[in-house]
Amino acid sequence: MLSDINEIYSKNAKKNNIYSGKRFLGYTPNKKEVWVTMKYVRDTKELSLWVDTGFHLLYKKGAELAQSRLSIKANSKKTKDVKRL
Repeated sequence: MLSDINEIYSKNAKKNNIYSGKRFLGYTPNKKEVWVTMKYVRDTKELSLWVDTGFHLLYKKGAELAQSRLSIKANSKKTKDVKRL
């Protein structure tokens, strides 16, 4: 079963030109969510990264870093309740 899933992912990766996604990083001291968004275009080898405002606040006292990895597709909406995931 795992090899079937890996084969599907491999086929999708070979035919797609753009790879993208979002990753939750944590909360600022004011409890604002901070996300990073990544986009890679295979043809041009261009890698773009965008970080939400507040990234520098993750180093401050009272900030909470993500306890587990939470990734979502780039075109999907951010979840309303990150703590439940």
